[in-house]
Parts: sequence; C-alpha cells; structure tokens
Amino acid sequence: MPEEVMERLKAHLLQGHRPGDRVSSIRELAGRWKVSHWSLRTAQALLEKEGWLEIRHGSGVYAGRRVAAPAVGVFTAFDVFQPRTSLFHRLVLRASRQELESQGMAAEVYVGRCAAGEELPPEECGRFVFDAEAGRLDGVVLVSVSSHASWEEWIARLKIPAVGDRTPYDLDVPTDEMVREAVRRLRRAGCSRLALLGWGLRKVESAFCDEIARNGLTPNPKWIRGDLHPMLSGAGWEEFREIWTASREKPDGLVAADDVLFDEAARAILEIGIDVPRAMKVAVLANKRQPWLWPFPAVRIQVDPVLFGRRLARLLSLRMQGARLEPCCEKIPYEVAEGEPVCVALLGEQAGGRSVRGSRGEEQE
Repeated sequence: MPEEVMERLKAHLLQGHRPGDRVSSIRELAGRWKVSHWSLRTAQALLEKEGWLEIRHGSGVYAGRRVAAPAVGVFTAFDVFQPRTSLFHRLVLRASRQELESQGMAAEVYVGRCAAGEELPPEECGRFVFDAEAGRLDGVVLVSVSSHASWEEWIARLKIPAVGDRTPYDLDVPTDEMVREAVRRLRRAGCSRLALLGWGLRKVESAFCDEIARNGLTPNPKWIRGDLHPMLSGAGWEEFREIWTASREKPDGLVAADDVLFDEAARAILEIGIDVPRAMKVAVLANKRQPWLWPFPAVRIQVDPVLFGRRLARLLSLRMQGARLEPCCEKIPYEVAEGEPVCVALLGEQAGGRSVRGSRGEEQE
C-alpha cells in the first residue's frame, strides 16, 4: 500500500539523507523493496506535499526540507498547568522534548484539558489530534492519555510512529516493586502496623498486602486509602486523617505511593503532631530531583522522570528510523535514598537525601 511505502521512504530519508540529497530512483527502490512502481510514485507524490521530497521533473527526486527536522509531538492528556499536577509529568514532557531536539527534530509539547477525574475523548483534546490527523507530525510521544475507550481506536488508526501510553512501545514505573521495597524497609526498621496511601490502588494495594503477608503481618483494611484523586484539593490531608482516626490503634509505618497525595498528608502529620520517626516511620514513592520539603526523615524510593522522558524519546527515534522493534513495556530503574534529608522549607536550599543506600537497575547515561 502507498501508506506503507511512505513510512519506508521516510525511514530511508532519515538514514543519512540531508535536504537536497538525491534519492534512489523508483526502479532501484522498487527492486530493493519488492513493491510496485505505482505505489512508489503515489508515496513520493504524497511525501512531496508534506515537504519530505522535492520532485524535479527531468532531473530526479531529492530530499526535502522536512528531512532536516522531522516534526514530532509530545502529548499529555492532563492539564499540567493545574497547581496540583505531579512534577513527574512536567519533567517527562520537558526531557522528551529536549532529547528529541538534541537529535535534530522539531518537537512540540501538547497539553490536554483533563482535570481531576475527567476522561475526555480525542476530539476534545485540542490541537494535538488535529495536527496528528492532518499529517503535520511525523511521530508522537504519548506521555499519558485519557482512559476514554475511543483513545485506543484513535491510536490504532495513526499512520505515524507512536510510543508511550496505550501503544505497544511503552515504559513503566515499577510502582508495585517500589511499594514492596517500601514495606521491606519499614519492616526492617521495626514497624509492624503499616498503612498505605495511594491512588489507582489495584496493583499497588495487591503488592502492599502481599508483601505484608510475606513478612508475617496482617493488613488492616481501615489503613488502606486510595479513594480520592490526587488533583482534588485536600485529598491527601483527608485520606491520612481517615487512616489516623480509623481506630484507637495507630499505624507505626506509612507507605505513601503518590507524591501529590503525600504533600498534603505531610501537612496533616505536622498538624496532628505525630513524632516522625519515633511514633511513625514514613516511606515515600518520590521523584528524583524533587526537593524534600518536610522537617522529618523518610525513606524515599525514587524514579527519575528525566530518564523516563529520554528513553521515550529514544524509542520514538528508533521507530522513526525504521528500526524493527518488538512490542515492549520496559521498566525503568528505581533507587532507595535513606538518611536525614535536608529540608528545603527550613534551609531554603534545593537538596535531596544525603545518601543512597540501594538501587535496582543502574542506568548508564
């Protein structure tokens, strides 16, 4: 089909061609790829309209201006301009764009309109869908899309390379493994009554309960909270107070599996006057490079959003170059930071933990 030949031609142009370079003849390409002359001519005509090729009658076919800087889109369905959006999304968007631009591509970030709890279809997500369908983009990175059912159909219809959320080429934050690590760390520290604060708790709650049972403990359902969306103001504050007031017995360890919820839960901890770490120890799933704002210590099990964004961008670059990739969902590494964190709120400095005690899957950059 001409559309399939277009993608092969694009990959061919991206492998060593510059604007103005002569492109192999139709006869040569048809013989090499075992396709018809008609399909190649049709594909060339379509690519000329998009700026990929320049057809000079009587002279030949040459690489067009778009070869120098393919246009790519980096999209998130979440409205990241909301003040309660996780730092993770903003850093992933920025790192993806920077990595694509470093490879000579023209990268544009598209931000959706989904607020807390909203699931919007593609047609309500602004300019991104229009540009992708109009052939103005040569590839897309989907950092996050809505769970609306129509998104899967829309992505499946895309005629350009796509990586990320809802595609066969994705990355995964190993949240379940990180929660298990948090339980083990708190258990080693002597905690026996553990609580969980999170969002999207299916695999998180399962990992939490399994690891508790593996350590010879029984989970308390009253201390497992994940009912409120993190973007709702006061969600973490309310969820933690429900945990703390659920019974006379209090948890002596807290696993916070969402960074936005924990920010407000930490306020509740300070308001109640809980002595951390004497009365309760805390383990937080956090973003590397995010400053610590609280005047008490915690175990931080961290992922690097910048690494996540770079890897997504590199995955798209490989697909745009025609690399044959198997469908995958690669997990990115995490690391464990322990010790007394330097509190930014008190010192006015941006700093993280003083030591890194353990890691899983070191990244060579």
